[in-house]
Amino acid sequence: MSDIVWSGTQEGQQREALDHAALITLWACTFVALALILTRIIWRFRRREDFPAEDIWMVSSILPLLLRLAFIHISLYLLTTYFDRKKYLEQFMTGDEIWDRALGSRMILPGRLCYAAFLWTMKVVILLWFEKVTGNVWPYGLIIKGSYVFVGVTFVGVVLATLLECRPINLYWQVFPDPGNCVMARGQLLTMGAMNIATDICLMIIPLPLVLGAKLPTLRKLQLLFLFSVSLFIICITVVRMPVIIGNRAMQRTRSLWASIEVMVACLVANAPVLNSFFHSAKQHHTRQQYDQQRGSSDAYVSTVSQRRRGAQMPVTGQDSFGSLTRNDGFDSLSTKTGAALVQILDAEQAVWRDSARNDRALAGEAAAVGKGRDKSIELKVV
Repeated sequence: MSDIVWSGTQEGQQREALDHAALITLWACTFVALALILTRIIWRFRRREDFPAEDIWMVSSILPLLLRLAFIHISLYLLTTYFDRKKYLEQFMTGDEIWDRALGSRMILPGRLCYAAFLWTMKVVILLWFEKVTGNVWPYGLIIKGSYVFVGVTFVGVVLATLLECRPINLYWQVFPDPGNCVMARGQLLTMGAMNIATDICLMIIPLPLVLGAKLPTLRKLQLLFLFSVSLFIICITVVRMPVIIGNRAMQRTRSLWASIEVMVACLVANAPVLNSFFHSAKQHHTRQQYDQQRGSSDAYVSTVSQRRRGAQMPVTGQDSFGSLTRNDGFDSLSTKTGAALVQILDAEQAVWRDSARNDRALAGEAAAVGKGRDKSIELKVV
């Protein structure tokens, strides 16, 4: 097939070019989303950690992600039944083009359903992570359970809006006669946009009381608020894309382009907390390796002092005195039973960082002293 779809056989007839920008965006955004998911899973295996429920949901999202790629690629390449009928007349269309447009339109519905399935899977992943972070303590446990119901109901609403706007359903892929305005699917667009915004706002509100109620430095609170509010980017994309699509008469190529961007951003938002923890852990490991190499022959001595000092100051929520916005040895392993305990954990984190800095300076001084003592010993032996 050529890259140009002709609208007829008459000489000089206008032609409709494929939207290469939408195709490139589709493939690029899908590749980025897939790379984020695989990075999360591979890193989890490398760290020899358990495979939690949110990772199982994340792996399952690969199926609708790749299916959407196939469906939308076909629909963009073959075009759809929604086009300018004054510009592209029936009498000038070949049977092959009519067949291609009907087939391309058949791919729209499963493509939209896979799009919705992927976005709502990302929401479930975030809720599962919140469930782990809060330990289902009151009132977060009740709020999260209610959010599961809300997410499920909104997904059903999106599916119904996708399937029921054109009745009978074969109007979606009817080229001639004109199936009417239902193929524009404005109702589905507005319904899914509203449901998407409502669920994202719900996901942003859940962790805010926990962070705002903790006695942490202002900068630390801002970092946590930013991390928990990244869903705002999805809301912004939804708010921007709806008037743009409607202003462009809901053309499928425009919808596909913006949907691809939203898929990528939603995947980034759902993976941000866990990937932030992984990257921070890797940075800690690299820093410790460098520090151990610099200590040289005094490793055993310094290690003993470090274990003795840090063992007395280490909070119950972590395995070391290093922290991150979402480290696995803190937030990811919470099993507290009261909201007060959660606040105490966040409060303890500030003290841990302060004590860690003080201990590191002391350890460095002790290591230097050991080195100087050994140098003097060597000099005496030489003399």
